[in-house]
Amino acid sequence: MTHLDEKQEKFEKLSENNNNENTNKEAVDNFWLNSFKAMRKLNSMFWLISIICCFLYGAVLPFNYIASGFLTRTVFKDIKNKELAQEKAGIYMSIPFIISGFLVPLFGSIIDKIGQRAYFTVFSSIMGLIAFGSLYYINPLYSLILIGITYSLFASVIWPAISLVVNKNEIVRK
Repeated sequence: MTHLDEKQEKFEKLSENNNNENTNKEAVDNFWLNSFKAMRKLNSMFWLISIICCFLYGAVLPFNYIASGFLTRTVFKDIKNKELAQEKAGIYMSIPFIISGFLVPLFGSIIDKIGQRAYFTVFSSIMGLIAFGSLYYINPLYSLILIGITYSLFASVIWPAISLVVNKNEIVRK
């Protein structure tokens, strides 16, 4: 009799686990379905900001991966000691982030007072195009400074703008 009880208990636990898994799967499916429905309701300004954000971050972040090699092969190519060249390239690579660390709070407070986020977004995008386009033609130090300013201005404009174009009732809560 005990053997049958054990078998029945295992069967009940297995069917209970399957029911819980189905319930969890349905909850996950409903979450994703509701999320996609909510994304369709977002206005065109949100999607435009998202596309612009992808383009600028798609330029800045991959550049960080190649910047060391680029700088050691162009700016510091005459330095015989490769470790010293890489060290100097690392110092140059930190320039945009140091600049943005100081300028983002400053730009953020100025833009909050002035407004005109659309103009600043266009201006920062043009600055980024100039900064990346001039990397090979002028001293990269100046281009990296401009990239830092561009990155700061863009971040100060774009992230607060998202909260301004998305309505509170469009945010999905768990």
